[in-house]
Amino acid sequence: MGKPAAQALRRTEPRSTFPSVFVDNPSAGPAHDVAQASITELCDHIAIAHHGPLRPALDRLVHLLATVARVHGAEHPHLIELERLFGATRAELAARTETEETTLFPACRSLDAGRADAVDRALLAMLDDEHATTGASLRALRELTGGFDTDAALCPTHRLAPAALEAFERDVRQHLHEEREILVPRVPRPPGGRLTGPFSRRRAGRRSRRARRTSPPSGRAPRAPAPTTAR
Repeated sequence: MGKPAAQALRRTEPRSTFPSVFVDNPSAGPAHDVAQASITELCDHIAIAHHGPLRPALDRLVHLLATVARVHGAEHPHLIELERLFGATRAELAARTETEETTLFPACRSLDAGRADAVDRALLAMLDDEHATTGASLRALRELTGGFDTDAALCPTHRLAPAALEAFERDVRQHLHEEREILVPRVPRPPGGRLTGPFSRRRAGRRSRRARRTSPPSGRAPRAPAPTTAR
């Protein structure tokens, strides 16, 4: 490794606690049985235990993956793809957590307080689509890192990335479980019918953008997956 690359890695070497930022969160308070929590308590728990530590941890991971891609990406292009994929995943998570905190959670708290009867069906459908998209992104991140394998690490900084991504995956999967399997099933919604309104339009727009990102150009076969280990 040349001198500039080595200096770049030393300047950006993460602290020893980096891989645990998603799972060691003192502000989350004592563990409790979220299945027995009220809707309001569950919203508060998700915001404090998951959304709160997620934002700064995502920033650190973006910085780490950008450094690894900059130093090693020319010879190992899957690291550039890893940085790109994580950047897209980060944007999806940031948009969804904002929607949850500004729209879904207040609506859920109103239900708990008896001030509302239901939550917008289009909002719940849009969030369900986004949960599925995040699950697919997590699977792709795992594939690109060879199952979060550290044996193929090219340097000490690169070795930190799989551990941090594995901790990220673990926390986000728990986060998704609490929202999809515990919170959302307890939320009343209006009777069935065609989804309309602003959330329905946002859902359609996001589906269209995802389809354009994942569809290969006309007449061309999809690319083979990027390699998961260093050459």
